[in-house]
Amino acid sequence: MQEMELILRTNLTSPVALALECASLLSENEGAIVNIADIYGLFPLRDHLAYSVSKAGLVMATKALAVELAPRVRVNAVAPGIGVFPADYDEETRNKLIARTLLHRAGSSREIARAVSYLLDGTQTMTGQVLVLDGGRTVAL
Repeated sequence: MQEMELILRTNLTSPVALALECASLLSENEGAIVNIADIYGLFPLRDHLAYSVSKAGLVMATKALAVELAPRVRVNAVAPGIGVFPADYDEETRNKLIARTLLHRAGSSREIARAVSYLLDGTQTMTGQVLVLDGGRTVAL
């Protein structure tokens, strides 16, 4: 239970608290928030209950904050699928995951950063949305 509380605090409570703490400054400057969600916040991952729940909560928090902070603050999220592999994933594991995507290729940290940049500076009318970067994996899950 202690691990679950830590994961929830890290992935859900902290981003929401930070958003609320910065809300007035963001409002004064018509700012934007981009949360980093995960496809496993949309579709649960076996044996990772706390992580999936925390990211699902962050997806809903993104939408709820968009409602709460509108019209002066935009709130969106990026949900990477295969963007950056954990260091302990071997080549076989990586290839199996890539093969499960429609595009048969992994993303990158650069692609995630460009998506965040787009949500911050490339659009002024998007809020409450989750931009999924997963090579089409969740389309054919």
